[in-house]
Amino acid sequence: MKSFYYPGIIFIIHLIGWIQLFVSHSYLSLIILLCISGGISFYYRNELKQMRFLLAALPIEETIHIVGIQIVFLLIVILAGTVEIQVVGMCGILFCELIRIKLYPRLAKEKEQIVQIEAKITEMNEQFLTIRSQRHDFLKHVNAIDYLIDQDASVEVKQYFRELLGEYQEINQTIKGEEAHIAAILLKEKKRAEKNGTKVVYKLDAPVSAIPMNKIDQVQFVTNLVENAVEGAETYHMRFNRSSLNVRTEIHGGIYIFEIKNSAYFPDKHLLDKLFDSFEISTKGENHQGLGTYIISKLVESHHGRLSYNYFHDELLIKIKLPLIVGNEKSAK
Repeated sequence: MKSFYYPGIIFIIHLIGWIQLFVSHSYLSLIILLCISGGISFYYRNELKQMRFLLAALPIEETIHIVGIQIVFLLIVILAGTVEIQVVGMCGILFCELIRIKLYPRLAKEKEQIVQIEAKITEMNEQFLTIRSQRHDFLKHVNAIDYLIDQDASVEVKQYFRELLGEYQEINQTIKGEEAHIAAILLKEKKRAEKNGTKVVYKLDAPVSAIPMNKIDQVQFVTNLVENAVEGAETYHMRFNRSSLNVRTEIHGGIYIFEIKNSAYFPDKHLLDKLFDSFEISTKGENHQGLGTYIISKLVESHHGRLSYNYFHDELLIKIKLPLIVGNEKSAK
């Protein structure tokens, strides 16, 4: 509901201000301010397209202050006795809008970072407990194998050992060479995808935690990419009863390459054209705003990377290339 009425309030503030200037017959001032307003709108047109979704994503206590200040400036425009004071009031409204355009994307990113960091801490604790429980149960497994050997049950020993080895390899292959914050994400999403019936393959020739970003950006990058892929594959599986997810990494010629491919269904192929340019488009379904894809695009851009994607035969392939040298310089700062 907030995403509907909040932009409406802001629009009404601007509308009343412009009408009041028109009624006051300050046409020259009106033309000048309209030119300034048009210039701001054109220069920040992409940010303005996303404003409705930013307002919906941010808590009201973080956004109400600017609206309150704009209302004060609007009262100045309405109650002012001279054109000059009205112009000052209208400039104040426009200045507040400029602050909103610059501030809200940063606030939304910080909010997303906090939520994801808290979630990753929980995930890391859960995976750490999983590994501890494996170590705790190791002696029990040895005793069980020893008993089966004593009973000369060779077939049962092989079957038991094969199942036990598979359980250990599933975790060890995923976390091999990875730092805790990335290993937790990969393990959790692999289990979640397989629980939903998705076949998952990780082919990590370079550790995901070697992505040339700081750890906070790594968490955002990996979480948004893998979660989107898992949920896109889950939606596809519900429709067609089959789905797959593949993640591949490598380093080649000083470039870190991250590829993720998942089953996906896009009834409207035109949505793909703006998949990483807008909050409105998501791979998860019509009830999602697509904030993750926008964040991924901005992260790749801020680290001087290149993002490309292709949709073919009901599979969405996303390929991201990040320069290692530039990334390391930025991380060291």
